[in-house]
Amino acid sequence: MPASSVHIERHVRHAAFCCSHYRGAATGDKCEARTIARSAGRKETVVGWKQFVRQMEAVARRHEREMRASVRRSERQAMGTHREIVRQRREQARDAAQIQKERARQSAAAEADEYASYVARLTSVHTDCSELWNWHAIAASPPPIAPVRQNAAETAARAALDAHSPGLIVKIFGAAKQQRMQLESALQRGIALDQQSHDAALRHYNTLFNQWRYQLELAPAVLSLHLGACRAALQYVGAFDDIEEFGTHVTLDTITSNATSFTCAIEDQEIVPSEEVKLSTSGKLLTKEIAAGRYWALYQDHVASCALRIAREAYAVIPIERVIVNVRIARLDPSTGHLVRPTILAVHFTRAALTRLNFAAIDPSESLKNFAHRMKFKKTSGFDPVENITSDEQWITT
Repeated sequence: MPASSVHIERHVRHAAFCCSHYRGAATGDKCEARTIARSAGRKETVVGWKQFVRQMEAVARRHEREMRASVRRSERQAMGTHREIVRQRREQARDAAQIQKERARQSAAAEADEYASYVARLTSVHTDCSELWNWHAIAASPPPIAPVRQNAAETAARAALDAHSPGLIVKIFGAAKQQRMQLESALQRGIALDQQSHDAALRHYNTLFNQWRYQLELAPAVLSLHLGACRAALQYVGAFDDIEEFGTHVTLDTITSNATSFTCAIEDQEIVPSEEVKLSTSGKLLTKEIAAGRYWALYQDHVASCALRIAREAYAVIPIERVIVNVRIARLDPSTGHLVRPTILAVHFTRAALTRLNFAAIDPSESLKNFAHRMKFKKTSGFDPVENITSDEQWITT
């Protein structure tokens, strides 16, 4: 082989190696040294090795550009995906913060409403009362009527069973027996249903009968103003349940033909909150120490409201014309360090004066002007002790 041909062959091999080096731009089992190009006259042209190398280098560069463009596209896509994830996380964090803010606002509103409701309850104890009990009518009342067993379900099921008359086809295919068994089962269910209804009616009757018998036994004793019976009657109707929810105790001390005497003991020293809770315009909960004037005004209204409620309950349950209520509070004596329970309000109610009041509209403290009472109250320091009113005082009995 001539030297020039050997030289050309070496360059062709080198070009083939370069082609393979540029990421497989030239594929196949081997790299051909010639490229066939077809001319317009259908003639074959032999490409020189230099041109072939340049073509291979161009292919390699184009492939490199495509690879770099593909990498950039992948990077852009990854960056876009990352930005979308970041955006979604920010939205989720923003939504979570908004939800947390809304929950905090709702919690603050609920706490403010609870505070307002509690304060309203403190000063409106007097607005509710038990129904009026007519013990004369109760003493003359007949017993409840015992229930009679009803057989409506059994009667209907038995009528369906008696009317059962299977046809010829039903008998041929053997369904008559199954139908009768179903009707008999329905009859048993009807009997059981009637029994259940009767048992429920009996339980209700027994409850009513026990109530009637207890009230019948209680009525003459209450009408005779027996102390134990009057206490039992007040407990039976739950006369002071609302007051006792505040931790306050109400007791009937004495009863005469002229007057009853009650003691109301307010044991909770923090029954009136020392802080005031409000909701700001932005929905935040605002808490501040309640002013002394506001604190003692609430306390006075609560004490007066309790006294009014006790009198109303007494008149609803006991046939009496005069009611005495002495209200005591538990507080610390700074001179001894012990709890003391001084009387801070003593009121003498009459039925006629009490029934004239519109309880839904009155101010509890101001309404005490309608009754003889003892109270020493200062707007900035509260109550000072007073003497109890007793049923044997001359101005009460006359």
